Amino acid sequence: MISVIIPTFNKAEYLELTLASFVNQTCKDYELIVVDDGSEDNTKIVVNDYMDIINIKYFFQNNKGRASARNTGILQSSGTLIIFNDDDRIVSPFFIEEHKKKHKNNSNLILIGWKYNVLSIWKPDELPLLKSSLRKMFPNLEHHNKIKLLLHPKDIIDNFSESIKPFIVGEEPDNHIDIIKAYSESLDNFNFPWVLGTTGNLSVAKQKIEKVGLFDENYKGWGVEDTDFCYRLYNEGGVFRVDKGASNYHQIHPIGQKRSPKDHLSIERKRTLNKNYFYFCNKFQDLHVYLAWRSFFSENMNLKKANEIINQNNKSVKEELKNLYECLIKNEMKGNIYK
Repeated sequence: MISVIIPTFNKAEYLELTLASFVNQTCKDYELIVVDDGSEDNTKIVVNDYMDIINIKYFFQNNKGRASARNTGILQSSGTLIIFNDDDRIVSPFFIEEHKKKHKNNSNLILIGWKYNVLSIWKPDELPLLKSSLRKMFPNLEHHNKIKLLLHPKDIIDNFSESIKPFIVGEEPDNHIDIIKAYSESLDNFNFPWVLGTTGNLSVAKQKIEKVGLFDENYKGWGVEDTDFCYRLYNEGGVFRVDKGASNYHQIHPIGQKRSPKDHLSIERKRTLNKNYFYFCNKFQDLHVYLAWRSFFSENMNLKKANEIINQNNKSVKEELKNLYECLIKNEMKGNIYK
């Protein structure tokens, strides 16, 4: 049995398309655990529409955040393999099968699936930062000033590939294509594979989770709770691999809108991410963690450079850097500049 965990909060219209994509999975031996984290829209109605089509377990809880919702899903799961997928991620028909077969002979595997972007619902008034670029890609929307459903659940169920293909909008930045090119999908000789692991598309044996523990619910808002989770899996002997076959499609929506090609995070998300990284750094106080943090927020550091530093044999240099980053993180935290 495989358990697919989907936390959700007030995204019923996107969740419906996600659920539709699970109807015709090539692998049938799975349960879909939907954890409703306090939604106030028609999420429950949408889930009920699929109860007779998919093996769904639905759980409602007061709003506690994504880490708590995933923990609820894990605790309620029956599967030996856990797949994490978000409520706005339409999956390919081979999604579960690809995750399953890669875990067959490796209980330590942490599989990172591939992520694309797709425009499923056109919302001209709620996607101001994307409106111009999307209209260039979809000229038929140039004068369309009302909300329009571009992908329909029935089309996803009846003809997945042909229905989704016209609306694919490139790949997600967190695929880290530059890292894949440098270290391959096997991430050979790469010391930061846990940075690539996000719960938008990730699978791990349940027994591995039982060793490292659940998601840390001290992370507030968006970001890093899955990085923390993957970091602990890595330190417990987790072997990270990327698989382009286990793909899903992130539906572009207002909360996740991009600001520019160089900066794919909104200002608010970037602020929250930095605050959560402060907590992450203080929690583990490890050079790997400090370097990963700076790779996100410093022009002078990226994951390739960080990997080169870790691979150096000079212990004194590493110790000096560790002390530097410890001092840096403490000073920035004292300043409270991101609160």
